[in-house]
Amino acid sequence: MVSALKPMKDATTLMSQEKNPSVCLIAPVHTKLLQNTEPNTEDSPLVRDIKKAIHDDLSSRYTSEAEKSLLYTASALDPRFKALPFLSEEEREQTYGKVIAEAASLEQEVRVEEETPEDNARAAAAVTSDTEEDQEKELPSPPPAKRSCTLLENLLGPAFTNQAPEPKSAYTRAKDEMAKYRLALTPSLQEDPLLWWSVHQVLYP
Repeated sequence: MVSALKPMKDATTLMSQEKNPSVCLIAPVHTKLLQNTEPNTEDSPLVRDIKKAIHDDLSSRYTSEAEKSLLYTASALDPRFKALPFLSEEEREQTYGKVIAEAASLEQEVRVEEETPEDNARAAAAVTSDTEEDQEKELPSPPPAKRSCTLLENLLGPAFTNQAPEPKSAYTRAKDEMAKYRLALTPSLQEDPLLWWSVHQVLYP
């Protein structure tokens, strides 16, 4: 009985001692408890009954899509569990896809909030001022003098001229950050995930 109940005791003690937000622990711990309470041919009838009671109870928890989405996202954003080994490949990709979409959406919301009415008023005033200055001009300015091209520019210019890269969309930036995050070195289980993020937030804004 002690052996059968030990995983439950360890999980309870872990969650009780945790000082930081522990929602990221629920999915991996829940999965591990389900694995530890699977029936074993070496178990006595009493131990099998205990395991079955625990397994049946745990199997009925965190079953809704909303709950699973929240728990999987929390685990994905904890660098210790970002590999999500307790999920299938399809579930992993779906989880990271949701995180990428939400990150892109949040960035767009921040940009909209940063465009204050004062900024819009200043922009409108600048356009009005430029228009008035253009109307005051009587003579058009002379065209800029053309710079003579060198032979090298004539031969190789079209192929080697630097062109400014097109700006990436919020979704593309989030997707690139997620790819780097998933490939980054996984910290030890003893590391504080909040401290890890405080150090690495500049890499994954």
